[in-house]
Amino acid sequence: MSVSQIKSLFSRAASLRLSYHNAIKEVSPNRSAFVIGRSEQCDLIVKSELASRLHARIVYRKGKFVLIDQSTNGTFVRTQGGKEVYIQREEYPLAGTGSISLGKSITVSNEHMIYYFCQ
Repeated sequence: MSVSQIKSLFSRAASLRLSYHNAIKEVSPNRSAFVIGRSEQCDLIVKSELASRLHARIVYRKGKFVLIDQSTNGTFVRTQGGKEVYIQREEYPLAGTGSISLGKSITVSNEHMIYYFCQ
């Protein structure tokens, strides 16, 4: 089996699902970027005044899904059982399950919470 065939097997096994309100979106490792924000052009539209038009991107790089914040207000991420992490104009690798909040702490009541499940 060639190296490219082995890489192909591993990238197909990876998956990331995002749950927001009643929508569930799947992020493919083969996609160049999955965009989250207020704009109607985004793959996941979050209608929050704290969300930027193009708030964050998720890319698949080196076997991991990586959240890249591009916003004014930053992004809060918490893995299940972990501590909240604040990123602004930074990257954060997503693993396991957890929560993402655009511009607002996860510890505060938040109707715009995004839940993720990464495999």
